[in-house]
Amino acid sequence: MEELIQVCRIPYKWGQTVKLKTLWDIHFGNMACDVKSLKKFVDDDESYFMGGGDWIDSIVLSDSKRYTKSGDATQGDDIIDEAVNGLYDILSPVRDRLLGVGSGNHEQTIQKRAGTHPTKRLAKMLGVPFRGYSWFLPVVMEDGKRAFEIDIKNHHGFGGGRTLGADLTRYYQDLAPYDAYILFRSYAPEALDAG
Repeated sequence: MEELIQVCRIPYKWGQTVKLKTLWDIHFGNMACDVKSLKKFVDDDESYFMGGGDWIDSIVLSDSKRYTKSGDATQGDDIIDEAVNGLYDILSPVRDRLLGVGSGNHEQTIQKRAGTHPTKRLAKMLGVPFRGYSWFLPVVMEDGKRAFEIDIKNHHGFGGGRTLGADLTRYYQDLAPYDAYILFRSYAPEALDAG
């Protein structure tokens, strides 16, 4: 069982700026994934990172409704293994500053279809916490004398809305019970086209 609420401690000097970059909906393994930009984004020695799911496209041959070879950037038939290993190569240099890896609907589909969870496997390979689909992260920054906490709520999101108002209502209902300073969440861009 994963520990979904776990305090993360970051060494800190008073007055220092701490940068946190989020990695959401990468869809590694899809032709539309901009691998060059991803590598540039994580090539940052000063930032911390957290992941919110759908890191791997996870659309495999047996998914006849969604799979097309033209959209698949992997070379062989071991689509999931190839994507996990490719992301490992990109993210391993920042693993000591990766605060957690989340899950998304694409990984959950693979878990249902194949009994393996790609981002959970990747988190284990990287030696970082796997935090699940929805998680709360208290981040404590301390310099030995003082400390302060920033609470972050992460949620991958669910379903596409038919209108912008539907998305806003759903997001508000998800956020309302939490006292967090920052909310990270994937959104459904198809709602923007519903108009």
